[in-house]
Amino acid sequence: MPVKVVHWNPRVTMLPSRLSELAFWASRKNNFGDLLGPLVVEKLLALRSIPVASGRRARLLSVGSIIHLSQDGDTVWGTGVNGKMSLEGVPVNTLDIRAVRGPLTREVLGQYGADVPEIFGDPALLLPALFPELVEMAHQKQHKLAVIPNLNETTLVSDCPDYVNPRGDTLSIVRRLITSEKIVSSSLHGIIIAEAFGVPCTFVQPRAEPLFKYRDYFAGTGRSDVPVTQSFGEAVTHNASTLPELTFSNENLIAAFPYDLWKN
Repeated sequence: MPVKVVHWNPRVTMLPSRLSELAFWASRKNNFGDLLGPLVVEKLLALRSIPVASGRRARLLSVGSIIHLSQDGDTVWGTGVNGKMSLEGVPVNTLDIRAVRGPLTREVLGQYGADVPEIFGDPALLLPALFPELVEMAHQKQHKLAVIPNLNETTLVSDCPDYVNPRGDTLSIVRRLITSEKIVSSSLHGIIIAEAFGVPCTFVQPRAEPLFKYRDYFAGTGRSDVPVTQSFGEAVTHNASTLPELTFSNENLIAAFPYDLWKN
């Protein structure tokens, strides 16, 4: 494919990260949130009958906290800064930035000399518009609860009867989440899927992740202070607070999509 949709999906090995891609025998992490980018991009192209394999050789960064993976001249649409990763040495001021996840990412990139428009939003928020069949499915609840942790916190809740493993088939996980009456999540994309489809969601304080990417997303959807529950146990056994309604419109994010990359 001429346009590469960059996403984070390393192999699970004991090797150093720089060697992990050589371990062809090892399985991928397959964290569902990190796999949403290619899914959204392919659907947007399909709706305009644009062949995925058309266009020029380029790299597009969309869903995920993957700015640190960018290379000289990459296009950015909806991705964000990872609070754990340095941007030193990253060619930020060469990036063609169309949209970012939120204003905190915009501020950081601006400090490195990047020109960043005030267009915010995680592209996973577009799923209801791109997959109307999922909207219909979301009205047909099959589960009382879904508990989905951040990828690095699965051992905290894996024995919970309502546990949803964040590693696996992307759309299967989305279906499980949206057919639940409530979602409890320390996974950022667990939260985003909940909000995209109008499922009440309790945000659990992540132990393995800094809060930067969560605050970035919340700020990009019109919120500065959101209730945070301190543990999964508290969220599941008590009437924990759910997130306030977001402010988001699809139009600006879709209008910023770089369809021009697929023009020969």
